[in-house]
Amino acid sequence: MDEPGPSNHSSLLEDTSIEMQLMEAQACIARMKQEKIQLETDFEFKRSRIKELYFAKETTIREQNAKLFEASKQISEQQQQFELLKEESENIKMIASVSENTKQEAVEELNKHHLQEIESLRCVLQDSMEEQRVDLLRQFEQERRRWEDERSRIERERDDAVAGSMKREDDEQDMEDQELEASMMKAQEEAEKLKSVVLPLEKEIKDLKSKLVEMEERLRQFQNAEKDSKPKYVNINIGVTEADNIASDNLQHVAAALENCELTEQDTPSSQHAMVGKPASMLHEVIEHDTISMSSTSSTPGATLSIVDDTSCNRVNSAPQLNLIGRESKPLNESNTVVDWTELPSQTSRKASKVSVNLFEEEPSPEQ
Repeated sequence: MDEPGPSNHSSLLEDTSIEMQLMEAQACIARMKQEKIQLETDFEFKRSRIKELYFAKETTIREQNAKLFEASKQISEQQQQFELLKEESENIKMIASVSENTKQEAVEELNKHHLQEIESLRCVLQDSMEEQRVDLLRQFEQERRRWEDERSRIERERDDAVAGSMKREDDEQDMEDQELEASMMKAQEEAEKLKSVVLPLEKEIKDLKSKLVEMEERLRQFQNAEKDSKPKYVNINIGVTEADNIASDNLQHVAAALENCELTEQDTPSSQHAMVGKPASMLHEVIEHDTISMSSTSSTPGATLSIVDDTSCNRVNSAPQLNLIGRESKPLNESNTVVDWTELPSQTSRKASKVSVNLFEEEPSPEQ
């Protein structure tokens, strides 16, 4: 079998290139046809869109022309109405001016007529007023005479009544002045008695205060001595026999003065009760003022020293009490101190009362 020569090979290559060009030309033709179809489709769409816009715009223009025509028609009608209203207003102004003139003339005629009637009524009224004035003057004169007679009668009765009442009041005033003078004298005497009772009480209170200060100082010294010295037993005896006797006597005088004040208040009339009762109230104020409650806290925690003068009108035999109160007691292992506070007995006689204050200091046991 013979092998193909070079000419055959070149012809094959040319055929192959021609076929390839033909295929490319066919592909280009197909692509261009497709583009043509696409362009025709776009053109139809745009053409229909432009047509729709054209018809819509034309419809809008027709509507605007119709509205414009109607507006021009309404403007012409409004102008015609304006002309008619203008003519009517001119006619109304003319009629109003004419009616104003006629009304002015009618008002003037009415004023003249009214003035004539007023003048006639004034004349009639003056005549009637003159007649009434004369009648009123006559009636007033009669009433004046009657009231003068009545006033003179009432003045006579008043003078008689005032004279009688003045006489009775003078008698009653004399009696009241005498009673008032007597009650004032009694009140002055009671005040002097109360003064003589209150002044010693005040002096006694001052003495008790000074004794309290002295006792506090002594207690403070003993407490200071406890800290520096060895455990020991201290006995403090405070005698209050003299103070108790003075207080009992003074309170008996106060009770007697109170009983006298109450009897005086019962015997005094109700009109003078305020003047007589005043010294008694002064006594109550003084006694309340003399009730002293003084407390002083020592350096030991919980221990309090107080003197109470519990005095009142119902408790005559009570006397000043000296109370030493221990509110807290610490164990021996803390402060090693035992305080025995003995209260002053509250008896009626109080002849020889004493207060003993025992301060115990114990040494801690070896076991502790």
